[in-house]
Amino acid sequence: MGMSKIALIGTGGVGKTIIAVAVKELSDSVEVYDFDPLCGLRHLSPDVKTEKHTLVQPSILDTRAGEWLIRFLLKHPDVKILIVTTPDVHKVEETRELMASLEYYKVYNPVVGVVISKNVGKESVNLGVKVVGTIPYSQKVYESCSTGNPEGIKKDKKFCESILQLLDSLGIQSIPKKKKGLFS
Repeated sequence: MGMSKIALIGTGGVGKTIIAVAVKELSDSVEVYDFDPLCGLRHLSPDVKTEKHTLVQPSILDTRAGEWLIRFLLKHPDVKILIVTTPDVHKVEETRELMASLEYYKVYNPVVGVVISKNVGKESVNLGVKVVGTIPYSQKVYESCSTGNPEGIKKDKKFCESILQLLDSLGIQSIPKKKKGLFS
């Protein structure tokens, strides 16, 4: 896939913001943008780029489902879609409804795949889209972010490795922020 602009889309609470902040904390090669009108990512990382900045490649965009997202994607056909969901039945159904909305409004941005977030076992989802990553549920990560300290993400090696594997599966070369002690 190479250099890309990728919007994380999914319903509320599936982990889009946590994935975006993890990418920002772990990699120097990917620009991260908060395109969520509710500014969730900016609360965790105030120096993150916003919709006021020019999109560069590669980039990950934290977004929120809704009318704003549809308008944004229609204006930016070069932005690819990465669907984020959890293995929970109700979130999978909500994701299906979101995908149907995109089709209804004729949003034809390329879908690069689906990420199963907050995974606690061997759950899988069938959305008719290739699974490109699985992010484990991490109490450490969610506690760290809920207290406003995203640097705590680095304390969960398995979680960090899954984020770096996701970037790799998307064809985005990840340059770690720290060569030594990344997981210390």
